[in-house]
Amino acid sequence: MNTSRLVFALAVVCGCGMAYADDDDHDSRTPEKSVSCSSNDGHRNVCAADLRGYAVRDVDQFSRTQCVVGRNWGYTDRGVWVDDGCRAEFIFTATRDHDRRDRYSERDIGPHRR
Repeated sequence: MNTSRLVFALAVVCGCGMAYADDDDHDSRTPEKSVSCSSNDGHRNVCAADLRGYAVRDVDQFSRTQCVVGRNWGYTDRGVWVDDGCRAEFIFTATRDHDRRDRYSERDIGPHRR
């Protein structure tokens, strides 16, 4: 009986230690990233960037065409896509929980835009 209690106590102590080691307070990601992407001559363009754990914070538009998320620009974990003349610098900020539900991938624009 004493052995099983000791094993249980060690499991509890080790589990707490592992939970503490997984703390995100010391995240090594860059707090902010920017991606410049342009749809030249109205054609679709994909600008590669590692955006895992990032969410869009701001869009600094260069084009006369209004850049509207989900319509002529969006992003995934692998980068930014633009279309129909959208040209901008997209600024991303690191998210605390690494879980973004606001991504706009190519499938979000529908079959009429491909």
